Amino acid sequence: MSFGVREGLVQKRYTQVQKTIESIAPQYQMKYKLTMDDSFLYIVLYKQNHSFIQILPLEQPAYQMNQKMSGVKVND
Repeated sequence: MSFGVREGLVQKRYTQVQKTIESIAPQYQMKYKLTMDDSFLYIVLYKQNHSFIQILPLEQPAYQMNQKMSGVKVND
């Protein structure tokens, strides 16, 4: 899922982000909500009584997005 989300953000094709989540969430019996404002994309995934929230800046270099979404910490 993260590849389609990253690609959509980097290319500024936000409908691609929606299509990616829309196609994958049902496979895991998840509901979702996507919203955005001038600065951020908000992704909320729901399954039973659990939720996952990801807030992604719309403007950032691709390498920073890769680090944030991968969960890998890099010591600069």
